[in-house]
Order: sequence, then C-alpha cells, then structure tokens
Amino acid sequence: MTRILTSNWKDGAYAGNASTKKQLLAFFTIIGQLVLGGQVAFSGENTALGAITLAYAGSNALGYYNLGGAPLVKLARVNMVSIICALLAAGSLYTGGFALPIFYLFTSFIQDTFLAAQPRDTTELGREQTEEDIDAEMTPIERFVVTSWKNSGIQDSKNENK
Repeated sequence: MTRILTSNWKDGAYAGNASTKKQLLAFFTIIGQLVLGGQVAFSGENTALGAITLAYAGSNALGYYNLGGAPLVKLARVNMVSIICALLAAGSLYTGGFALPIFYLFTSFIQDTFLAAQPRDTTELGREQTEEDIDAEMTPIERFVVTSWKNSGIQDSKNENK
C-alpha cells in the first residue's frame, strides 16, 4: 500500500519500453488535468484546487519524461496527491454547488487513483517481474507469510482434523 501511495504510475511513461496504453493514458491524463486545473484556478470556482492541480499535473509532466528529480517535485507527484485532490473536488462539489470543470477534475482524479492502484506486471525496465524481483520488494513480514504458506506452515484447520 505504501508503494502505491508514494510512487507515481506516470513516471517514465514516454520511454519506448512502456506500453502504448500506458503512454496514452498518462499523456491525456496529464493534459486533461493541466487544462481543467487552469480553468478551475483562473475562473475563480476553486482557486486552491486549481493551483494544486496545476502543480500536480506540472510535476507529472516532468515525471512523464523522467525529469524533475528534486525531492519537492517528486513529492508533488505522488499518487496520494491525486487522492487528496479527489477529496477536495468532492468537497467543493458538495459545498459550492455543481460546476462541470470541477466534476471533470473529480472524475480525472478518481481515474488517476484507480490506474495507480492497478497491479504492476513489469518492472521499470519493461521486463517481466521475476520471483526474485517480487521477493526483493517484500517486507520481512510479507516474506515470512509467503515462505510459511509455501512450506505449508499455514494450513486450513479443517484439514488438520482429518
């Protein structure tokens, strides 16, 4: 869960080893958030949400091309920001009345959050993940549970009574 919230699924999407689907989804998500964020910020409907969206989408645009390695820029594009912005947009819709650009921003952030939560089947290098890659990413507790499961250390209590 921590890995999902503190990373960004759009980082490095321009690379040739990224799938066309990922490249297009990332590109149009960034462009849409830039346009809608600018519209919301400069129309005065919700200036704070628009400014945060512009900072998030601008940082994502840098990350799309593997630029913007400064810690503050990386922090501005973690997936958690998308969740926070979705909540801000929902709150704005609830308290300030319905506004189409804010609704579109809300749906954009929800889509961004769901894409971030998708399981990764390849590493950053674009190759299939091996069991060693997965094992290296596990915490000690996860590694213990998986090892115990493989060694039949965790068994169904119904099978023990037979």
